[in-house]
Amino acid sequence: MNLGITFTDGDWTVAQPDGAPEIYYPFEGDSIPGVYPLFLYTDPDYDVIPVGTSPNLQPPNTNARAIIIEQDFMVQAAVYTPMLLNTAYNPAWSLGWNGPDDLSTCFLINEGRVEPIVSGIVKVRRTFANLPPSRNRYESFTFQFPGYTTNGGTSRQSFSMTVNSRLQSDFFLLSNFNNALPPIIPQFLVFEFEDGNVIIDPPALADPNMATSSFGTTPPLASYVLAIGNQEIVAETSHLNKWRGNIYERVTRFVVAR
Repeated sequence: MNLGITFTDGDWTVAQPDGAPEIYYPFEGDSIPGVYPLFLYTDPDYDVIPVGTSPNLQPPNTNARAIIIEQDFMVQAAVYTPMLLNTAYNPAWSLGWNGPDDLSTCFLINEGRVEPIVSGIVKVRRTFANLPPSRNRYESFTFQFPGYTTNGGTSRQSFSMTVNSRLQSDFFLLSNFNNALPPIIPQFLVFEFEDGNVIIDPPALADPNMATSSFGTTPPLASYVLAIGNQEIVAETSHLNKWRGNIYERVTRFVVAR
């Protein structure tokens, strides 16, 4: 049995490491950066968000930027208390870790099974992680691009097309006392006519299905035309996943405007 470096005095009233930590990196493959500004609805207008500015975060991160630590701890069963999620990892527990990562940035994401050992001593495996940085991966996706009609009569039909999409994962840590969820990024939306053609410029005649009495629409056609081939739009509203412990992952899909 490996009792680590702190059980030599026989004090088992405080949980201490049983052996060195096991450290690994949870992501397969590195994050692939994007290059396009984001054409994003930020109430009440659409704005162009440059690369590197929230929420258009597209860093070329390596998978080593996210850390997972698993380590066994031992303590008297009579005084064992589960550790609170988000409790910071103590680098003194790392038994001389000389790796490239700062383990002090990690915090508890899981309190494992309590296992009886001998003479009233129990062992528990604890898992720690840091907050992963934003990451990107790419996936094919079929998107319905808008059609439009201008005042001058220029028009095109709405069409669907399978394209490369960028899935951006942003990670957020919830506290044990404040469960405010991260903000959702809304899908790119424009007004529709009855026939399914999307109108993003003042039409020649008002349509009864327009969401406003004004001829103006959001976004204006001139802005969307500038985005075509040059800027990304939000193809799907963000969705949230619980990643580990109190860490939540927000996934948003982007496609280049066409």
